[in-house]
Amino acid sequence: MSDYIYDIIYPFAFNYTDEYWERFSVNSPAEPILTLECRERQCDRYEVEALGNGKAFCVSQSFLTINDGFTEGTVIFRSNDLLGIYGCAMVAVYGSLIRRNTLVMHSSLIDVNGEGVLFTGPSGVGKTTQAELWRKHRGSEILNGDMVFIHKERDGRFYAYGSPWHGSSEYCLNRRLPLKAIIAPVQAESCSISEIKGMEMLNRVFPEVMLPDWFDGCKELGMGTLDELLKCTPVYLLKCTKDINAVEAAEKELGKLI
Repeated sequence: MSDYIYDIIYPFAFNYTDEYWERFSVNSPAEPILTLECRERQCDRYEVEALGNGKAFCVSQSFLTINDGFTEGTVIFRSNDLLGIYGCAMVAVYGSLIRRNTLVMHSSLIDVNGEGVLFTGPSGVGKTTQAELWRKHRGSEILNGDMVFIHKERDGRFYAYGSPWHGSSEYCLNRRLPLKAIIAPVQAESCSISEIKGMEMLNRVFPEVMLPDWFDGCKELGMGTLDELLKCTPVYLLKCTKDINAVEAAEKELGKLI
């Protein structure tokens, strides 16, 4: 059994920790859905890992071996290869959670009066900038600035979760929020916001959702969950500047939602 139990939607065991992972550590009596062992590589050039029925992945200079059910795996890492450790852990955890009505979206998550608002888009578009404007002008907490988990609960509602995968930002809170809206910001000379649907909505959201092909039916599971998410969550295009006007434009539109 691994030394640490973490909880991101469901509990899982992983014998790795740092200041970000510690925020998700719990004392849970529940059986973990995944047990992940992390150990350092013992050779410089070659390593052979015996696999029964399972899969192997390489991220940076680290390797993940995991069984077909994504319930038990090993991360073999080179010293200080944080990119590899985090990447291998993402494969293992998401490979387990995608079977459980869960997606990962490249986005920034903020708390707006107890509900979650996601800013999503490609790197450099201004997701974190918009989140920070809300923090500055409205006191909104930023739960995550890079990889947000989105989960459909038993009541049919979608919730957004903070995660240890914080990217280059320091925003990393162990909280969940009912998801209110998804906003795709684009830089402009003035601010306006409009709800988007159909192909425009897909073109903005689809590229930012992680839809891997790690096992048979994996991508199809993700597509099914994404379809349900977009049927019940409004998506907006926010043409915006880097000032309070962007907050006010989005705030006015979000205020129309019940």
